[in-house]
Amino acid sequence: IQSADKALELIDKLLEERKDSYDLYQLVLRKVDMLLGQKEQEKADDTIRQYLYLSEIREMEVKKLMEREQYDEAVRLLDEGTTGKRIKLKLKIFERTNRTSEVIDTCRLLFISGREQLEYYHKLKTLIPKEQWKVFLDEMMKEVPFNGYFSFDRNVEAEIYVEEKEDERLFHLLSSAGFGQLEALMQYAHHLKNSHSEQLIDMYISILIDYAERNIGRKYYEQIARALLCMQELNGGKVAVKQLVEDFRTIYKRRSAMMEELRRF
Repeated sequence: IQSADKALELIDKLLEERKDSYDLYQLVLRKVDMLLGQKEQEKADDTIRQYLYLSEIREMEVKKLMEREQYDEAVRLLDEGTTGKRIKLKLKIFERTNRTSEVIDTCRLLFISGREQLEYYHKLKTLIPKEQWKVFLDEMMKEVPFNGYFSFDRNVEAEIYVEEKEDERLFHLLSSAGFGQLEALMQYAHHLKNSHSEQLIDMYISILIDYAERNIGRKYYEQIARALLCMQELNGGKVAVKQLVEDFRTIYKRRSAMMEELRRF
């Protein structure tokens, strides 16, 4: 309801008052829209340049440059920042302009930084010559501080060893897993049934004996039953499960909920 000049004065005042707020870019966009509405293109451009340090404004400008196919200028703007979004935008430009070496370097950077690693692993596998792939992958993985944590989500390191058919490395990973080792076996041991069944069965038995001793309650007994089903998939697993279940029925015969969960075996 005020004049455009008054509104711009108010916006400038707010920009100063809220210069440290997380949503400052929204005020900048409002000012730019108002200036464009007044046909003040040059002032709008100056405002954008003034606030290019805001990632939202910079990324907006990059997308405009990409639409105009001004890719070199877009890359120049992105080179001044290292956030994940900016790196991904650079990757998109390199892919669009068939700059294969830059695509490889950028995918490698994103993999090492821990962002959507399997996606970039698969992209790189299509770009690196087959005869160079194993060496390239080994060197790249050495730069990643894998945490060795297992849950029922996919573990990137294990997934890569499965796909690359690196049985020894996968076995070493499962053997050395810290927190979540039982979950690690349940997820990945079946991939090694033809090469490491005996050792994996021993690991299962050791873990489950300790687990049963330390944990009381139906949710824990359900987990034991799930683990036993996974253990059965290994070569010799059914015989080992039968013996372990017999032992549990003797040791924990007073745990009625546990006996119920073991009925299926």
